[in-house]
Amino acid sequence: MKRRILGSLGRGAALGLLLLGAPVALGAAPPPEVVRFDSAVVPHSLFKKRKAEEKGIELVPLPLALALSGELRRPAGAGPFHALVLLHGCTGIGAHERAWAEELTARGFVTLLLDSFGPRGIDRACTGGTTNPAADRVLDAYGALAYLQSRPE
Repeated sequence: MKRRILGSLGRGAALGLLLLGAPVALGAAPPPEVVRFDSAVVPHSLFKKRKAEEKGIELVPLPLALALSGELRRPAGAGPFHALVLLHGCTGIGAHERAWAEELTARGFVTLLLDSFGPRGIDRACTGGTTNPAADRVLDAYGALAYLQSRPE
């Protein structure tokens, strides 16, 4: 029954229901801070290296980490807080994404709104262009997660 109800509401409404039980931060949150960090890099596995060596294949070097930035928002108070990495849509960071970041911060979460397009010189990616950054964005999200885990709050 619960699954059917949430499924019929849509993502925004379901997230809204989920947040009803979230703790609410007291006091005004500080303004967002632009932070810099690197995307994650996944090294070749030992298995992949061994198989390539057995077949006489030279593995292509992995790309280096990409320097990224994002908007970090923290609730008022000392913490510790739960944290969320927020990814933007097809047109990059806009008012909609910032509104979600502010709402989640007001409910007591640290949010990191990740900019995956700026460092790549992309302004939109869902209109049939030649760039498909979807796979890169996974590594961006992991880099943002590692950055958040390094912070004390």
